[in-house]
Amino acid sequence: MTARSLLHESATVLPYDNTRQTSLIIYLKIMGPLITKLLPLMVMACADAFTIPTRPAPILQRRQSMSISSSRYSRSSNARPQRTSTALSSSSPSSSASASTSGSASGESSPLSSSSSSSSSSSSSSSSSMPQPKTYREGEVLGLRLMQDGRHDDALKAFKLAMTLPGSRIDVLRVANVPGPSPVGGSKGGTEGRTVRTLDEYESQAGHYNMACAYARLNDVDGCIANLRGAFECGFDSYVAVRSDPGLVVVRDTSEFGALMDEYDPRKGGFNPFGVFGK
Repeated sequence: MTARSLLHESATVLPYDNTRQTSLIIYLKIMGPLITKLLPLMVMACADAFTIPTRPAPILQRRQSMSISSSRYSRSSNARPQRTSTALSSSSPSSSASASTSGSASGESSPLSSSSSSSSSSSSSSSSSMPQPKTYREGEVLGLRLMQDGRHDDALKAFKLAMTLPGSRIDVLRVANVPGPSPVGGSKGGTEGRTVRTLDEYESQAGHYNMACAYARLNDVDGCIANLRGAFECGFDSYVAVRSDPGLVVVRDTSEFGALMDEYDPRKGGFNPFGVFGK
């Protein structure tokens, strides 16, 4: 029996008031099997639509992660001197001093033994082939690398050389290009400008502090105290870092070190809020 015949039969048999109800019943009888068959398919389609697929990472992302992990491994294996050296870096005196404290506490190599003649000969040959720095920063990096390798004598030479090389401060010097009085008037002759590069404040502080650490590794108390004084005179005032630096443990218990810190550390010189009575 078709749907049209069912509708015709229900319309003739049932009264007029029940036609809507009869139509709904007939509709449900016809569409019921279709709905029961289509409902699971619709549910599965909705579930697939709202499910986030788990796709593998792109090739570029994998390469980046591999390069990052390999660079971390290379940094940890190479042990660059900026992370492990006890010397002070010139970029930021206070932060570099704290970094030097943590680096030397992690276990820096002790001075070379005189019994190993082969290692001393290899170090001398490597020092002869060592690249010559041309700026203060290059000399500082070279000295820090030598400090990390335990070659403190060569590191001290590199730090001393760095103090004589051009720094990051740019100055213009006026030099007389005509000797004697000016031919036009009675004043001096003309001048010309010459650009020079000198050490700035932080480079001077770092240079003296680096040499102080090298002297301490060489058990030279006088050289260490003299360069600590030079760093303080250039403006270095991280006295807490100096007192706790493991690189200066050799001179920390000496009377010279105590007198120097009492002289420059304002907290050890009594209550002096305005600094008018000296340090």
